[in-house]
Amino acid sequence: MRLVKTSIDFANCDDFRDNILLGDWCLKDRDDVLGSVYKYDKVPYHWDDREKFYTDYLYLTDVYEKTLDQLALALNNIHKTEEGSAYWRIIIGPWLRFFIDVVFDRFECVRHAALSYPKIECELYSYQLSDWCPLNFTEFWSDFCTDEWNEVLLSEIIKYQKLDFSENISVCVSRNATPSTERGIAKSLKKIGTFFSTMYSTTFEGAGRRVFFVAPYVSLLTAFKLQLSMRQFPLLGLPVIETKSSPCDLGMRKELLPETDDADFESFLNILIPLSLPKIYLEDFAYCKKQILKRCSVAPKAIFTANAFQADDIFKIWAAENVGYGVPLIIGQHGGNFGVAKHNQSEDHQLNTSKYFATWGWAKEGHKNIVQLSSMQLSTLASVTPKNHGQITHIMSSLPRYFYSHQSIPVAGQFLSYIEDQLKFFRGLDPRQSECLKIRLDLSSAERSWDVTKILRIHGYDQKIDSSTSTLRASLRQSKLCICTHNATVFLETLAMNFPTIVFWDPMYYEINEDAKPFFDMLMEAGILFHCPESAAEKVNSIEDNIEQWWYSDLVQSARIKFCQRYAHTSASWKDQWSGFLGQL
Repeated sequence: MRLVKTSIDFANCDDFRDNILLGDWCLKDRDDVLGSVYKYDKVPYHWDDREKFYTDYLYLTDVYEKTLDQLALALNNIHKTEEGSAYWRIIIGPWLRFFIDVVFDRFECVRHAALSYPKIECELYSYQLSDWCPLNFTEFWSDFCTDEWNEVLLSEIIKYQKLDFSENISVCVSRNATPSTERGIAKSLKKIGTFFSTMYSTTFEGAGRRVFFVAPYVSLLTAFKLQLSMRQFPLLGLPVIETKSSPCDLGMRKELLPETDDADFESFLNILIPLSLPKIYLEDFAYCKKQILKRCSVAPKAIFTANAFQADDIFKIWAAENVGYGVPLIIGQHGGNFGVAKHNQSEDHQLNTSKYFATWGWAKEGHKNIVQLSSMQLSTLASVTPKNHGQITHIMSSLPRYFYSHQSIPVAGQFLSYIEDQLKFFRGLDPRQSECLKIRLDLSSAERSWDVTKILRIHGYDQKIDSSTSTLRASLRQSKLCICTHNATVFLETLAMNFPTIVFWDPMYYEINEDAKPFFDMLMEAGILFHCPESAAEKVNSIEDNIEQWWYSDLVQSARIKFCQRYAHTSASWKDQWSGFLGQL
C-alpha cells in the first residue's frame, strides 16, 4: 500500500487501487475535484478535529516562544550583537511562526498515516534540500504552499519518521522560477516609479523627526492628507535597499539550534530550521543591516505600518533597530478576522511586537497597547447606492490547498466544504434571484489555491462568474445585494458602507471568540448572518422585492451600527483622531 504525498506523487502513480492519499491537496489536477474526494482512500486529516486544531495552536505558541529565544541567542552570537528576543521577534518572528506551524501540520499528517496504515510504503524523488533555502520571507512565501516544496518537506519527514520508502531518481523535484508577469512598458514604468520614489525618500526622509509611514494600507492621497494634517512633509516609505544572495554557510547554520537524540517533532524542527532559515537573517544579514543603517532614517518620532511587518525584511530590520533606540512601532489593523476570530497567529504577532496596535474599534483583555481608532481604510470608502433590480454580487474566498496559517478559517481540504456550501447556496436561490447572480472570485493567489473556476464550470455556474477586473466598489454600483461568505475584510467594508449584505459561513471553521459572540448574535437576529447556506438563500428569496425595506428597518440598522462601532468603526473626523493620537507621541 503506497502513500501518495502530493499531486506530483499522484501524477506518478500507475495504479490507484492500493494507494492512500495523504490529503485532498493531491487531487489538484482532477477534472472533478469535489467528485474525486470520495473516490480515493485518504488519511483522516488531523485538524478536522477542531479542538485539536486549537490545542495544537497553544502548543505551537509555546514551541515558537522557546525556539525564538534559542535562535535569538544563536543569532546574537553569530552576528556579534546583544539584542533581546523582542528585536529578533520583529525580524524573524513572522517566518518562524509560519514555518513551525506548517512543518508541524505535515509532520502530523505523516504520523497519522503511519498510525492508520502501519504497512504503508512511500516513493521519494530526487531533490537537493539546500536548493530550498530561501533568500528572504517573500521567497519562502512563494514556495511553501507549492507541491514541490511540500514534496521535499514530506520526504524529509518520512525519512525522519522511518517509514518504508523506495527512491525514484528519474523524477527530480526542483524549484520552479516564478516568471514575472510584468512586461514591456508596465515593467519600465515600475522601475521609473521605484527610482523616483527612492530619490524622494532619500532626499526628504531626514528632514526633522516625524512619524514614518511605511505600507499604511491606504491610498497615496489618503496617506498624504494625513501627514499634511500632522504638519509634516509626506514620505512615501523607505528607500529601496540592494540585497544579495550568499551561498549557504553550513558551518554557521550548525550553530543555530542543538540537535537531540529524541525522535519527536521538536527535535525534527531543530534539524530543519538551520537548513531553512532565510539567508537574509543569516548569511546576508550583516550586509543588509549595514546598507539599511547607511541609507534609512534613524530614530524617527514613530513608525507606522499596516502591512510591512510580515514580508518586508528590509522594513523589519530597520524597525527592529529603531525600536531598540526607543522609537515606538505602531501597527494598524489591515483587514478582517482580527479581534473576532477565536485565534489568529498573525494578530498575536502584531500585538506582541507593536508599542501600539490600532484596531477598528475592538479591544482585547490583557493587551493595554491596543488603541481604538476609526479605520482609515473604512472611513475613506466612498458610499455606494444599491441599484434597484441590479445584480447580486457573491464574494468568494480563496485559500491555499495546503495548511498555511493557524487561524480560525478552513484549512487544507476543509476549503472544499466551503465550496460545497457555495453550491448549496446557489441551488437554494429561486430562478429570479439566480438570474441576477454574479460570482466574484478571489484570484489573488490562484497558483496556490484550488481551481475554483473549474469547479464552478463543472457544476454549471461558470457563466455566473464576473470575469471583469473591476473593483469591488464598481461591482457594488451594479448590485442590489452583496453576499459575503467568509470572515474577512469584505463584509466589514459593506457593513461600514451601509450596503445591503447577507453573510454566511460555517461556524465549525470560522470560530468566533467569546467577546465577539454577542455582536455576531445581533447580526444573526437581524437576518444578516447565517450559519447555513440554504437558510441564507431562503433569506435572499424572501427579500427579493423589498431589500430596502428589510435593510433599512430598525432591527437591521441597529445591529449594523452596533457591530460597526465595535469592529468596523468609521468617522468623518478620522483624520483628526489619527493626527491627535500620532501627534502626542
